[in-house]
Amino acid sequence: MTATRNVAPSRLRAGCAITLTLLLATAGLAGAVEPASAAAPRPTAAGAPAIQAEHLHGTLRVTRTEPVLKKGQSLSEGAPTTAYTVTTADGTRVPISGDIPAGAKTGAIFDGTVSVRSGRAAARFTSGASATPLAVSAATVTPGVATVAQSHVLDLVVINPVGVAPVDSSVYDQSALVELATRIGDFWHWQSVQDRTTDPAKVITFTTTPTVPVLSSDQPCSQSIDTLWDQAAVALGYASAQNYLDTPPPGGAHHLDVILPPGCADAWSGISTIGDGIGSSGLISETVGLSVDRMLLAQGIGVNFGIGSSDLAFCGRTTGGPNCTTYAYGDGYDVMGNIWEGYDSPDNLNSRTLAMLGWVPAAGAPRFALAQGEAVHTWKSQRLQWAADAQLPSMLQLTDPATQSTYYLEDRSGYGWTSPPAYVYDNVFAMDAAAEDLVEESRGVRLLTSTPDNGSVVITQPDTRNPYNDAAVINGWDGSGGLEFHNDTVTNESGSISVTVTASDAATATVDITLRAPRPRLHDYSGDAHPDVLARNTAGGLFSYHANGAGGWATPTTSQVGSGWNVMTAIVAPGDFNGDGHPDVLARDSSGVLWLYPGNGAGGWGARRAVGTGWNIMTKIVGVGDFTGDGTADIVATDTSGRLLLYPGNGTGGWLKATAIGSGWAGMVALAGVGDFNGDGQPDLLAEDAAGALWLYPHTLTRWLPRLQVGSGWRGMTQIVSVGDFDGDGTNDVVAADPRGALWLYRGTGESAFDTRTQIGSGWGLMTWLG
Repeated sequence: MTATRNVAPSRLRAGCAITLTLLLATAGLAGAVEPASAAAPRPTAAGAPAIQAEHLHGTLRVTRTEPVLKKGQSLSEGAPTTAYTVTTADGTRVPISGDIPAGAKTGAIFDGTVSVRSGRAAARFTSGASATPLAVSAATVTPGVATVAQSHVLDLVVINPVGVAPVDSSVYDQSALVELATRIGDFWHWQSVQDRTTDPAKVITFTTTPTVPVLSSDQPCSQSIDTLWDQAAVALGYASAQNYLDTPPPGGAHHLDVILPPGCADAWSGISTIGDGIGSSGLISETVGLSVDRMLLAQGIGVNFGIGSSDLAFCGRTTGGPNCTTYAYGDGYDVMGNIWEGYDSPDNLNSRTLAMLGWVPAAGAPRFALAQGEAVHTWKSQRLQWAADAQLPSMLQLTDPATQSTYYLEDRSGYGWTSPPAYVYDNVFAMDAAAEDLVEESRGVRLLTSTPDNGSVVITQPDTRNPYNDAAVINGWDGSGGLEFHNDTVTNESGSISVTVTASDAATATVDITLRAPRPRLHDYSGDAHPDVLARNTAGGLFSYHANGAGGWATPTTSQVGSGWNVMTAIVAPGDFNGDGHPDVLARDSSGVLWLYPGNGAGGWGARRAVGTGWNIMTKIVGVGDFTGDGTADIVATDTSGRLLLYPGNGTGGWLKATAIGSGWAGMVALAGVGDFNGDGQPDLLAEDAAGALWLYPHTLTRWLPRLQVGSGWRGMTQIVSVGDFDGDGTNDVVAADPRGALWLYRGTGESAFDTRTQIGSGWGLMTWLG
């Protein structure tokens, strides 16, 4: 670390190390993995330089570049870029590239090896404009720990590179520049005081130096940004930009913003160092004169604080759930969102980021989550309001049943704190260059969650009345000063969260929230996310028939996955019985031993093992999925006395205590565990009686509900089996074979009934078991 001034040791302390060994992408570089062979020099082409590994140690600087989008450009044309530089102890800057450990921030200590040409030291590859980053072969990054800093100083320096018209001093005179810095400092201060209960230690203030140095450079705009930052830091009395970062004001932090003329816009629009919290100092550069001066500076400070981009997920609806494409910086409601030329009104941070920074107390926002054992829960008429003061953000927190991550609901009604910038009024944006992904960013209720870069992503879905997606579930503006609501629903990509807005006004919104545990893929043996049908023929061959997820068969349709299975007297498809994420098979042999055949997720099996004896007293054995609600696969079986017994799995390939859950089941000629057939989130059971009537037995984890007849004439079917969602419409289906060998698909509706049936095969009379 460079320390030409008094470096504050508290700015950087050893944190937990992140170590990542990286394979070099370039063939022949030191560290690349090759087949074992006798030691020998690696030949090189005539004149090609040899490559060697060199140790590199120093302070990491991570920068993010955000371009300004011109009018008519799509978000896909303005993706941000991230770059890495290591500053060594002697002040040399070395640009590096490669798979740097995730989460690396400015100020961390880098220790690793890079590839350089023989006879050249890494120190000679400084970060000039033409310098090529050195490839990293192995790296350890130790994060820095920033002290808490409430007092921030914002320094501005104007630099005019050679070859372009300088910054217009009649527009950007000293008072205008100080006003720019003051307004953005005030913006971030007010972000930190959104709620009266905010931790006072997290409230920040900004001051601005009264004089802005104006410098000239003999280098063009394309020179290294590090060189410009060094020049600006020297003008402020520091030895270098690294020295500026290393020596913040006592008890505070500072931010250096280099102001460049508009002629440099083709080189960059805004570059900032990525910090690690609201106590971080940072470096910023912005090209002024593009009508986005405030946005670039406001976003630069956000990057210095370590806040990631505010993205937008454009989600079309498919039969299987939303299908989302995410655009970086796509959220126009947030200061960390997109920057469009001509729009220069920084908007408030969203509620997720405010909570992350501690500027609103997340502990006070209601949280909704499934209880232990719950598969689905709907909360009706929930009021989306943060506090009695309508100036504060309205926020609810939802725990995603699929990932346990937190989603946030916020109401941006367009008043007070939630007022959006001018450009979101009745504007439709093209997200992609082909203008196929169109989104309207409008007032209302929004669903968002976190991204890996400490940012956020807002989920959009099609407007029910227009051919584009809507960034809010409910439109709060009808174009003439009135309020309206769509009564629309937004769903996250996995389908585990759904939110419907039922009413709204200027201050609050009322929503229905549904959380649904993900349905296990009971029959996906091949790992392609579509159900498979297992079938045994008379010779004992076991085959897997692969569905295409749309009600038909994939190509190739079948593969043999076993032989010798004719010794088994019962075969059961219980789902994931051993907890490894792949569906398994249970099979009973003639001696009554029950065997577990663990699926490997790729159409094969692991080594079998016995999981029970004495099972030859059971007349029927059926997999029913998670019947107890504890997240593990269970089975039910009928014994010779007609009792229905539940055998709960323990999640690791064994059993919990069995219990009787019914009697009189000897009269049933067929059973099928159909999963959630009636849409209540709980697995159900189908049973065919001697008269051919098909009955649905709904279950609620603790008891049976009254049975419902869902079919008649089923005595003509030789086999009945549920295979999950065969046609991809989100509901569970049944397949059945008739005496002629025709295979029929009976489509479930999710409401205790079947839709139309479709023949999907013939010749299945040769099969002695389906599952």
